Amino acid sequence: NVFSVNNGKCSINVIDINNFDSDSKYLLETNEINDEIEFNVASIVKNKTTTNYLINTKNHNKDTKIKVDCFGIVQGISKLKYDITSYIKNGCKRSVVNQNSKILLFDKESVGINNPILEIEENDVKANHGSSIGMIDEETLFYLTSRGIEESVARNLVSMGKINYMIDKVNDEEVKKELLERV
Repeated sequence: NVFSVNNGKCSINVIDINNFDSDSKYLLETNEINDEIEFNVASIVKNKTTTNYLINTKNHNKDTKIKVDCFGIVQGISKLKYDITSYIKNGCKRSVVNQNSKILLFDKESVGINNPILEIEENDVKANHGSSIGMIDEETLFYLTSRGIEESVARNLVSMGKINYMIDKVNDEEVKKELLERV
């Protein structure tokens, strides 16, 4: 999938709830001054599957912005991998790249891999990445369960906030309803 912006702003939301192995590739490019791309991914990986994302971003002009935000949940003997490479070429002054990827592991057998890469050829830019992989915080679970919430419900509340936020952005009520049922 290639998303190339010329003279504008683009927001792309990917909600991925698969029960099969998948590889997804995305190329995000800004071409004109002041172009902006916001790319959000929410993934649920379960049932002994592997999901891989290869996301490449390219700032081709000055004063451009690209934001990549990935959130995944891995259950059981499954694997989720985010490879995110952002490239800002020489001459793209005041360009901005933000990468954020978070993987929430539900089980000890679950595997999460984040590979954030920044390739920067210009000095006058803002580029950053954040990456985390881990299980639900035990203190949060303790707090919720001590208030009478069952552990499975507490795990669901903590993990589904981000995915539900993205589903709420869907305009088509039929699609929104189907996504909520699948989650």
